[in-house]
Amino acid sequence: MALEAIDLRVSFPGRETWHQVVRGVDVVVARGEVLGIVGESGSGKSLTALAISNLLPYPAHMQASAHRIAGRDPQAMPREERDRYLAENLAMVFQNPMSSLNPAIRIGTQLTEAARRHRGLDRVAAETLAVETLSELQVTAPHLRLRQYPHELSGGMRQRIMIAMALMINPRIIVADEPTTALDVTVQREILKLLKSINERHGTAIVLISHDLGVISQVCDRTLVMYAGRVVEEGPTEALLRDPRHPYTRSLMASVPHVDRGPEDVLRSIDGTPPAFDAMPSGCSFAPRCPDATGRCHAADQHLAPAGSAGRVACWRHEDLSLEVPV
Repeated sequence: MALEAIDLRVSFPGRETWHQVVRGVDVVVARGEVLGIVGESGSGKSLTALAISNLLPYPAHMQASAHRIAGRDPQAMPREERDRYLAENLAMVFQNPMSSLNPAIRIGTQLTEAARRHRGLDRVAAETLAVETLSELQVTAPHLRLRQYPHELSGGMRQRIMIAMALMINPRIIVADEPTTALDVTVQREILKLLKSINERHGTAIVLISHDLGVISQVCDRTLVMYAGRVVEEGPTEALLRDPRHPYTRSLMASVPHVDRGPEDVLRSIDGTPPAFDAMPSGCSFAPRCPDATGRCHAADQHLAPAGSAGRVACWRHEDLSLEVPV
């Protein structure tokens, strides 16, 4: 496996106790696989991505029964070795490239830094690799881009630069956290095609974080649906979107606009808001917002159980709901 994080938990300290904001999530990604993680803002997607990348902010605390990247546990390594190992095997692509790129340093310097430090390349070799990588990502005039500053590039071009920076170290895993949110639809499609192409050509495992089911459906082999810090449904993307079993997944799908919706089709929203992590309700955390919840849902939480085509769902009523037409 390229990545294994089993029973992953992330906690923050409160006034009197620690509060779990990621609660027992399993993230397993094989070499050459694209895993999608989807959910509303505040569902724990980005914290999960930061945890598996060892980039959690202070004072967050991570626990996991197993955490392996390319077969090794980074938490068992001395800090210097761990930092080097993570830098050589895992790359992160963030949502806003302007917050990741240094506006005062030329693109070429930022693009070649990791290759020079972690692959031992000299300046000429690193710049040659940078030009080749930019060309692979269909960046026009790559030699010119090396001499430019971030503000001289468009949003889509800056995101390509961020992906190129990730590829410069030839990582086994790329974690992409909302990499297309700030882009228009046309550029978004191009970035997704690039990520899928990288996955297919290099066998790079990719974890793609998004709140957009349309983005997930285009490139992901498997999908985890997160709500209130937990995975509530998971499975092969095509099967999950064709036959969603959890009311939250169904609600997410009903809130996505489609060009083929008829005038009688209503674009729905999900009533209410996600629970605060220091005031989690008893039972299923989605029950207060769920139109199908029963007394059992409010009283006891359900763990992930097999459902559908090689999928799992955490819902007491998933068998009843699967008999209904998805909303």
